[in-house]
Amino acid sequence: MRAKHVFGLTPWGRFFIESMEALADEGRLARGRSYAGKGAVYELSIKGGALSAKVEGNYAPYYRVAIRFKPLPDKAIAAVRSIFAADPLLYARVAAGELPESLSESLSAAGVSLMPRRWSEIERSCSCPDSGDPCKHQAAVYYLLAQEIDRDPLMLLRLRGVDPGELSGAAALLFAALPAFAPAPGAAIPDPVAIRLVRPWPEPGENSPSDPLAGLGPLSSYASVIPAMLPPSRGLAPFDLRVACTGFYHKAAGSVAGLLEPGATAAMDGPLARAFAASRFDLAISADGAVSLTSSHPALKKQKGLLGISLLFAACGEREGSPSYRFLRAFFSAMRALSSACAFVPDVRQGEGQFTVVWKPACFAAEVEAMLAALEPIATAPLPAPATKAKPSLVPDPRSSVDALASSFFTELARAIRYALPSLRENEDPASRALFHGGRQPCSAPGQRGLPAALDAWLSVYDMAAKRLPLELKVAAAPRQAAISRYRLSAALVAESGARLALHRAASAEALSFTALLSNFVPALARLGVEAFAELDERALADFVVEAAPLLASFGVRLVLPKELRRLALPRPALRAKRKANLTSYLDLDTAFSFDWTVAIGDERLSIAEFSALLGSGLKLVRWREQWVRIDPAEAARVLARVSGLKPPGSIEALRTALSGDAAIDGELGSALDFLVGPGRREADDAPVPASLAAELRPYQERGYRWMLGNFDRGLGCLLADDMGLGKTVQTIAALLSLKESGRLAAGALVCAPASLLTNWGRELARFAPSLSVCLYYGSARKR
Repeated sequence: MRAKHVFGLTPWGRFFIESMEALADEGRLARGRSYAGKGAVYELSIKGGALSAKVEGNYAPYYRVAIRFKPLPDKAIAAVRSIFAADPLLYARVAAGELPESLSESLSAAGVSLMPRRWSEIERSCSCPDSGDPCKHQAAVYYLLAQEIDRDPLMLLRLRGVDPGELSGAAALLFAALPAFAPAPGAAIPDPVAIRLVRPWPEPGENSPSDPLAGLGPLSSYASVIPAMLPPSRGLAPFDLRVACTGFYHKAAGSVAGLLEPGATAAMDGPLARAFAASRFDLAISADGAVSLTSSHPALKKQKGLLGISLLFAACGEREGSPSYRFLRAFFSAMRALSSACAFVPDVRQGEGQFTVVWKPACFAAEVEAMLAALEPIATAPLPAPATKAKPSLVPDPRSSVDALASSFFTELARAIRYALPSLRENEDPASRALFHGGRQPCSAPGQRGLPAALDAWLSVYDMAAKRLPLELKVAAAPRQAAISRYRLSAALVAESGARLALHRAASAEALSFTALLSNFVPALARLGVEAFAELDERALADFVVEAAPLLASFGVRLVLPKELRRLALPRPALRAKRKANLTSYLDLDTAFSFDWTVAIGDERLSIAEFSALLGSGLKLVRWREQWVRIDPAEAARVLARVSGLKPPGSIEALRTALSGDAAIDGELGSALDFLVGPGRREADDAPVPASLAAELRPYQERGYRWMLGNFDRGLGCLLADDMGLGKTVQTIAALLSLKESGRLAAGALVCAPASLLTNWGRELARFAPSLSVCLYYGSARKR
């Protein structure tokens, strides 16, 4: 069954469709929806406000449709330009698919409607015999136009005669400097791997580092960070591509090791390994970024792609070899480390009427960039293209070679992961096919031409993060007279000298577009293009500190928080004990104490009712008296379930809780625990071995002896379990001697043992502790 096509994925696309539905008969537009969804529009050309299309016909192969939106009056165009000029971030927010409420309000206040309010504002015709207005052929074109607007919301401005390139102020700056944020129709997308050409360089000598990755620590995992950095996927697919990407990285984290580790039978050593390491490996990089590795060694001919070749290098145990072997050995080692950390991101490569998604290292992370830079000194030059007098022989420079090779590796790896979405509709979507299935995706059909640019703009977050723009976000307490909010958010650009320039006074296209991107995660940032600060209510503050702050750090944004928000308190179960009697051993816990639960927040204690009320706000950051408390829903539920038991905890549960350290301990239970398991009433750890012991204890036996004394001090028993002959008896005898010499063995000690071992005990006591008197009590004649 064919999946139903969805139009109006973004607020702008829905706005267009709803406006058209307000003008037309609903039934006719519905027929046009199904017609557009089944691919009946063969061609669609859009130039300014004029559209021409070829649509499948019943009585002819196709009908010609022509539609022209009349431009806005000059006064209305001037008002639109003025609105965009007044808010530097507005342009980028609209280009990203957002329909800000402030824009709607400003347009309404200026009396401007971007959509036609009556049919007279649209000139339209169709060569079909249907006299209905609109006919289903025109309606199909309207729906495909909505799909184009989904991918490029600024198209709606162009339809009404407003050229984004003619906007004034910061909006024009954004348009000129960052076309990828809102690409003009037909604009080329920059290649994801920048190739810089140089003359071939000599092979690295013997002085080059044999292991350039030495000294680089283990990488952090990026499996959750990378998809979290993506903004909403407006207009790209009828489902949230961020969720799809999260699933992809989750599967990647669990499957990469199996794809990149050679089997035990593949190990290469001896003469075979030395011959492989001594071979020459040639790298070739084509103009479109395709990479190939060749070698005279026969093992390479049996492998397809870089993944297979990487297994050969992982299986070879030789550290030294030819320059190209040493480079590729280090390179594939780096790729395995990056892959295990899921430190690779997607990007778009555009072709003629088609596009592909390629994957590349996550260079926004400093540790990833450091690993790639470490490979440059040992990189060997790729094979040059044939030279001519007019065109000398040039090759990609070392870093370009590393980047191109890495991109080819990760692109192959992403396809090998074989990630599939839950439904057929999702898997057949052009954006998901490009991301997860690989291969060239056509984009010349009507409604699909804007997909590559829109997908590229969505994925540009990683390139923006790699630039590490000097943006600082500061949260500060609001003046006391401000009754609305306790905290304010401000933004500034920080120069190398430390000087700060408020964002609303800056004229940096990159900073403004970067801030517009971040406004997807911190909505209050959208106001900082025109205002010095934005008020944060309780919910906005919680979202910023708990949710957005860790993500902003991934983008390299500097965060300045007040002292009270830097160290957040966390709720914990608290076990409270009330003394009922004296405690002399563990066996007295039930009679010595009664136990109940409370909740600890720092040094404060809350009743169960107070904690439940605190959770009632639903916020992840709440203020309790003089401190801020972070509330993790899952952890808070665990704490509440722990302390809300119907019965108070018994001594065993109290002891287990106290020893595990997962709850705060209140009342006198803490001092009791010190008595029982803490330092104790004597320093047993420093107790000397009795001088009267006629033996020299080994270090582990001394530890056992002192452990036994410490337990005796705390009213505990001991269980020594060890192999025969390791000195359990002599450790016990040493403890008995110590107890006697300290005056704590007045009533003696009872040794219970099988009759066959009593003679052995008597012999050991006489040998090691002759000062102890021994009385044997066994046999049928003993007194009852």
